[in-house]
Amino acid sequence: MTGEAPDTAYCLGCGYALRGLPEAVCPECGRAFIPDDPTTYQDGSAKWPWPFRPQAPPRWQAPVLAVAGALYVYWSGGPGGLSGSLDFGACLIIPVAGATVCVLALDYFGRSVAVRTDRARALLDRGERTQGRGWRWSVLPLFLTLILSVHLWSWPLRGRFHLSRPAFARAVQQIQSGADPKTLQGWIGLYEVHDISDWGTGVIFFRAGWLGWFDPVGFVYRPSDTPRSRGDERLARFWFTKTE
Repeated sequence: MTGEAPDTAYCLGCGYALRGLPEAVCPECGRAFIPDDPTTYQDGSAKWPWPFRPQAPPRWQAPVLAVAGALYVYWSGGPGGLSGSLDFGACLIIPVAGATVCVLALDYFGRSVAVRTDRARALLDRGERTQGRGWRWSVLPLFLTLILSVHLWSWPLRGRFHLSRPAFARAVQQIQSGADPKTLQGWIGLYEVHDISDWGTGVIFFRAGWLGWFDPVGFVYRPSDTPRSRGDERLARFWFTKTE
């Protein structure tokens, strides 16, 4: 802990200027630093800041990932998942979102490694442990667990359809009674149905979006409850999704 930090050194914990201090400890927050190790403080003159600091992820990740998770759950509740709900917009949003999550995961991994290698220096801290804030470390793992659970069990789709099933059942009864399907288009339960087609033998298709550029997605009612076709998913007795 000998030597003196450069004039452009600032504390990683609070941003306090570290130049001219009698000892290698920030007087503002008590965080220790090593003058000869630029990874233990922020150098304002560096062209590229140290990418993996021994700190918890920033606070802004929590609200951003919370909103992203809520939107993902909502969009995944439609037939065809995210692609079917966003139609053509998914071609742009999905790769951008995927790249963003990869960057956040890399940042998370780098920060966790930096914290482990920084334990010896952290023992010299005199204030609050700057590596703490445990709740911040849980945000990204919880977000990834949420995304994985949606892919494994399709629970947003099943839950949303379960709430909408009575409305779809009433629409089927009206069509079977001779009602024009076009008059029933619009919001049915929690889904906006753009088109209703009677495929014959009692099979009725409710289109709720598009998968890719040309493939319609929606819900199929089959009175015989026959085994699902390729790409379909059984939601309840007589009800399936059409995803390709």
